[in-house]
Amino acid sequence: MDEKKLINQNIIIENREKITISGVTDVHSFDDEIVLAQTDLGILTIKGDDLKMNKLNLDNNELIVEGKI
Repeated sequence: MDEKKLINQNIIIENREKITISGVTDVHSFDDEIVLAQTDLGILTIKGDDLKMNKLNLDNNELIVEGKI
């Protein structure tokens, strides 16, 4: 029987200008309007304007995106 390990994932949005996401394992694509990130819990789509990847640390599974979210 397969047992799934419980995984915590946090998504913090600050003033719709900055989003911090934990549990990120990869970023499939990004541009100034959309970011597609693979997380432990599945694909996460972030939409907005003037998006910039401020930080991507796959060792700590953390992604920070800034812009108009």
